Amino acid sequence: MILDYLGDAPDHWKGSLHRVLLAAHALRDLHALPMATDAGRWQAAHYDVYAKLLGMPLRQVFQEGMALGVAKYFREADKWLQNKGAAAADLFLDPNKGLRVACGIRATHYVHVDQLEILSPPDCDRVLMIYDETQDRKHAKADHITKIGDDLRCAGFHWAGYEAGRQLTMFFVTRQSQRQNQIYTALAALLGPCAQGQHKPRVRQRLFP
Repeated sequence: MILDYLGDAPDHWKGSLHRVLLAAHALRDLHALPMATDAGRWQAAHYDVYAKLLGMPLRQVFQEGMALGVAKYFREADKWLQNKGAAAADLFLDPNKGLRVACGIRATHYVHVDQLEILSPPDCDRVLMIYDETQDRKHAKADHITKIGDDLRCAGFHWAGYEAGRQLTMFFVTRQSQRQNQIYTALAALLGPCAQGQHKPRVRQRLFP
């Protein structure tokens, strides 16, 4: 997350998905990790706006920066959850760019698949809701989603994805197939015939896998 984009259209989409899935009982006690790479610019009022956009109380937003990297940030977030009695809460991860298979430059702008185990070890049943706007210039967006999905399965995760248009995807990652099915069923009920991969000029709505 970058402060300059706070309140843009994707933020409203994130909040809408949270509300829909919460009402369907597919998400529980969702807490948010903004993953702000410019946290030094954020003030309390900015976090309050962020919480309102997502449709959650401010107390459920982790208000720390990314100065020490993603892995350290996730470990601190896990301690925060443990200390506030929310060890079983679902989590929304909001990186600047999205999910990535391999580490590379600008690493704090991405969540790498091998870092997810910090927040979701093998015996965990939480859902990780992960924002992704990655543009892979060498491959189609669907190929990017498929590559990420393959890597998630190799790491022992079940997943569902909602591709909204040509750039945005929301991934839902969990260790439990039952929770994956709950997410997929709720999204399919929301989208109806659009969930089957309806194609329009320059626009696409599709559920994965």
